[in-house]
Amino acid sequence: MTASHQLAALKVERDRLNDQIKLIEEGERKAAYDACMRAQHLAVNEARVAAGNRQITSGEFHSGILADEGEGGR
Repeated sequence: MTASHQLAALKVERDRLNDQIKLIEEGERKAAYDACMRAQHLAVNEARVAAGNRQITSGEFHSGILADEGEGGR
C-alpha cells in the first residue's frame, strides 16, 4: 500500500471516528437536557403540592398549559 493510500485510509477512519464522537456527544447533550427537565418538573410538582395544587403531567409541564385550571406558562 502506498503512502497516499495509507493517508486516504487514515482519513476515512478519522472521519468515521469523528462521526461516532458526534453521535456520542449528541446523546450526552440530550441525556443532560432530559435530566434537567425531569429535575425541573419534579421541583414544579413539589411546589404545587406544597401550595395545595395537584401535580402536573409531563405533557402539561412541557407545554406550559394547564387547561383544567386555566393556568398558563410555567
